[in-house]
Amino acid sequence: MKSEKLKCRKQKTLIISVLFIVLAFAIVSIGCASADLNDGLVAYYPFNGNANDESGNGHNGTVDGATLTTDRFGNASCAYYFDGKDDFIYAHVNINPDIMPSMTMSAWVRADEDSPIRQVISHDNRGYDRSLGIDYRGGGIGWSAFSGSGGVLGYSPVTIGEWVFVAVVYDQNLSTVKLYVNDTIYEEAGDLGLGWDYIHIGSNPSHVAYFAGAIDEVRIYNYALNQSEIKEDMEKCTLSTLVSLAEAVDNSGLTWFTGGDADWSGQTSTYYYDGDAAQSGNISNNQSTWIQTMVSGPGNLSFYWNVSSEANSDFLEFYIDCIKQDSISGDVNWEQKSYDIGPGLHTLMWKYTKNKGIDGGLDCGWLDKVTFSAGLTPH
Repeated sequence: MKSEKLKCRKQKTLIISVLFIVLAFAIVSIGCASADLNDGLVAYYPFNGNANDESGNGHNGTVDGATLTTDRFGNASCAYYFDGKDDFIYAHVNINPDIMPSMTMSAWVRADEDSPIRQVISHDNRGYDRSLGIDYRGGGIGWSAFSGSGGVLGYSPVTIGEWVFVAVVYDQNLSTVKLYVNDTIYEEAGDLGLGWDYIHIGSNPSHVAYFAGAIDEVRIYNYALNQSEIKEDMEKCTLSTLVSLAEAVDNSGLTWFTGGDADWSGQTSTYYYDGDAAQSGNISNNQSTWIQTMVSGPGNLSFYWNVSSEANSDFLEFYIDCIKQDSISGDVNWEQKSYDIGPGLHTLMWKYTKNKGIDGGLDCGWLDKVTFSAGLTPH
């Protein structure tokens, strides 16, 4: 049953049915999704075709230069590549000690260059504040973390082109910092000050220390994970189930396509029915992102949609054969729509569009529970 599927959000490639069953059984055995971990999850960036936050907290990332690339499993458009020159992703997540006295940052990373300094996640304002990346001041060039004024914790040597799991755990109450690189642990005392009230993925917010390589599965927690939780965090999406567009909209009988300036993707944070829905891609001003399918009429179409956007400026729109039928804007809860479709082949498209103004809401739209009943005579 679909309601029994695991909630790991990473989109993976289709595999042969026998292997899929074996992997699914393995995931159930290790308990891939921990309620305790999810309760403390402040932001989660699986980079499934966009930089949206899938924790449900609305901290969507804004991409500046970084481009989608393959993840550690070889899946296209499931990680971001940073050129080491000027690429980064901005997210308004405040990780300062006065907001999160204890916290954890983790990611899967692949370095294409190891020349320091290169940041994976940082809010540093030149005060050795909370940051995770490649440095040379922890005893050698390698994976490191800032541990306070003038202090760098680490290091674990970097292997160019190899995917590794990195995490840093800050406990302001105990004045400790722990760095994890796969199964290796470094720990020392650390007392950190205040940085910026936002983070950069792939650079220091002062627009330096640009990362060269790929970053995926970024997570930020509002407490200090222990060693067993770090291990779970590292393994939780090593194996996972596919959340396809067809599953997300609950209709595998239709063929789904996505495109525009960013792709739609399946996710499990916001939905109307059965634990998932399709979400629009992360776009900038004067851009659009669409999902579409084709049906053969006559018949009746029904779907649920939802949007959180700048009111009267950014819209989720529905088209039949390139003719707009309806649109919603602002903060709109789930609404059901129904249309009679005439005889013949018809293209159905849902498109989220942004103007050149400011952002508003969560800046995206959702689609769920799409049904098409063929053979019904239009009214």
